[in-house]
Amino acid sequence: MQHFKPHFLMMLATVLVVSMLCACHGGKESNMADDIKASVAEQLQGDTSSIVKEELAALDTMSASSPDKATEIYKTINKLIYNLYHRGDASKSLRLSRGMLETMKKKSDLSVADKRQLLNLYVILGTTFSESGMPSISLDYYTKGLESCTDSTDLKYKAMFYNNIGVLYAQADILDCASEYFNKSLAINLRHNIHKEAYLNYANLAELYALRGELDKAQQAAQQALDHLNAEKYPLSLAKMRVQQGEIFTRQKQYDVALLRYNSALRQYLSSDFLSGAMETQLKLSDLYLKRGMIDSALYYAEITLDKARSTYQPEIAVEALSQLSAVKDAAGDKTEGMDLLRESVALSDSLRKAETRLRLNNWEVLGPEMFPVNDRYPNSHNSPTLIILLFISLGIIVALSVVIFLYRRKRRRQKESDLAAIDRLEKEKNGLNRELTALSLDKIKISEGMESVREQLKIILLELNPRETTKKEHIRQLLSKLEALGSEKGDEEFKHFFERVHPDFYKVLSERWPDLTQRDLRLCAFIYLGLNTKEIASLTYREVRSVESARNRLRKKLGIENSDDLHSFLQEQLEEKQNPFSKT
Repeated sequence: MQHFKPHFLMMLATVLVVSMLCACHGGKESNMADDIKASVAEQLQGDTSSIVKEELAALDTMSASSPDKATEIYKTINKLIYNLYHRGDASKSLRLSRGMLETMKKKSDLSVADKRQLLNLYVILGTTFSESGMPSISLDYYTKGLESCTDSTDLKYKAMFYNNIGVLYAQADILDCASEYFNKSLAINLRHNIHKEAYLNYANLAELYALRGELDKAQQAAQQALDHLNAEKYPLSLAKMRVQQGEIFTRQKQYDVALLRYNSALRQYLSSDFLSGAMETQLKLSDLYLKRGMIDSALYYAEITLDKARSTYQPEIAVEALSQLSAVKDAAGDKTEGMDLLRESVALSDSLRKAETRLRLNNWEVLGPEMFPVNDRYPNSHNSPTLIILLFISLGIIVALSVVIFLYRRKRRRQKESDLAAIDRLEKEKNGLNRELTALSLDKIKISEGMESVREQLKIILLELNPRETTKKEHIRQLLSKLEALGSEKGDEEFKHFFERVHPDFYKVLSERWPDLTQRDLRLCAFIYLGLNTKEIASLTYREVRSVESARNRLRKKLGIENSDDLHSFLQEQLEEKQNPFSKT
């Protein structure tokens, strides 16, 4: 099953919450924001990066003298945490977030601003662990955040937690649970006219329905998402929805409508300089044209996407482009190149999976100590209740992670088996095509050589005729002229054309390494490469066996090999060196 892709990176949920904080009014004043501000400044005292210094300077001028001022403090701290995470300092980002969360959980009389920040922290921590490949821990934080939504002022957060939990379930292919949580979030957003979040719910539901094959429902949900979207304010979201609609219309075989959606999205991505979105849309266009049998257009979009992905170092898109280009080449009848491209795609995909695994392990190494800090009250105790609890929690997380890794590996293994099966299928098709083209090519040669033999015999007869037999001579000359027009060279060229469809660059490789080889020598090399023996070549070319043996001996001398060396094996070795399927960069 295709992997679920939420419409916004989940980290952007934090930005949504921060924007909500700005609308916070009322409630009692709290000194907690000032205390947290001082704690954050103390922890980041030694950090000299420009991002941290700028935000700390801004914090230094703030005071929680009112709910609005407290909100500004929290907004700045959240921005600081976001920047720390995305500069690669996940440990420090997590430590700040956890520290604030533990401080706030100890206080029962939180102000409105404090309560909203508490919920915001659950979003931040859930998102951090989700992006670090730890969905079970992410789910735990989202669930705790949901439990903390205790009154009507928390409804926006409640809808957000429902949506993000739905995304986690969808990414784990637990679609029924995902649908349940998306609909819970949607019900809240529709009831309170929260259009932007309703758009996200409908967009996620549209993708969910498409994964289930419920295309009519998917199309309806996609249109409802657009109805709730402010297209002028969020043009990239509009483009993404157009692509999603195009995918659904393509699956419904409504190709003309799908084409309009894709082109609209592509124009928007290009005008917004959103390169990855434009490339992904171009691959959708390539697939659409391929389904319509328009090979040239499909080839164009696949090739320009692959070139751009390579030049801009976007390997994930390069994998998709290689796979798409392989499918196009396969449909065009170029089985050999199609198979080579598919192999390259599989190799690059394997490399990316290894890199992703290393990243997940690094995240565990970085985040692990922050997940289970040592309790200061029991610095040397091996029997403390806290330590025992933490050990059980650790064990539970390890078990959950093992299950996730097992499911992930099984899914990847099945995908790899599918890719290898496709390669094997292409190999068999190539072999079948090889046999067909070889038979056709040899028939062409035999006809051509037969015509040449007839020409030579007619010339002999012409010379032996009595000079007075002018009518017969003229008739024979006319026959010779027709045979001359057909010519044996045309047969050679046809053979070369068909042969190189199966064995690309055969003639070119040999000519570059041995420039003194004639066209007849190269054709003899091709016959030998196909596995024909001396008698078969003699029969094919209407020559004596002894004549073919002499030609083989002359060929050995030109190639610089001994009479005892096997010509067929030698030619195979030369071509295998050149035709390496992973030689492309």
